[in-house]
Amino acid sequence: MSNDWRLRCLTCNEDIGTTWNHGDEWVKRLARRHKEISSAFALLAGDLRDDCDLEIEIKAHYEYLNLEWLLSHRDHDIRAADAYGKVFTLDGEFDPAASTLQAVEWERKDREARAGLTQVHGGQSMRRSSGPLAGRNRRP
Repeated sequence: MSNDWRLRCLTCNEDIGTTWNHGDEWVKRLARRHKEISSAFALLAGDLRDDCDLEIEIKAHYEYLNLEWLLSHRDHDIRAADAYGKVFTLDGEFDPAASTLQAVEWERKDREARAGLTQVHGGQSMRRSSGPLAGRNRRP
């Protein structure tokens, strides 16, 4: 059965806006290692951004990883979540408390995402970002 997986920030109650079908193990590992990965990209972007036109992209399971979202949520509580509203701990175990809290808000966010809107830090709705690392962080 098909199951789309995404990263979910429990601190801000936001998701990454990208889903990976059957990406459960990859998304769980990404959630577990998101601080190290985003710190590495922050270092790269900070050191190289002034010297060149920097474009970094990661594609997994046919979808691009939104690096700007990952960087903006670097110190937050990031979890793997599936299409059925289940949120998982960093150890990969089902977290019923987090899942229940996210279900209603997630529905609203999904409707906005399908309409082409995303929530950015600060709470404003706007079209998808095209910032310094987001150059190709969405479908072509």
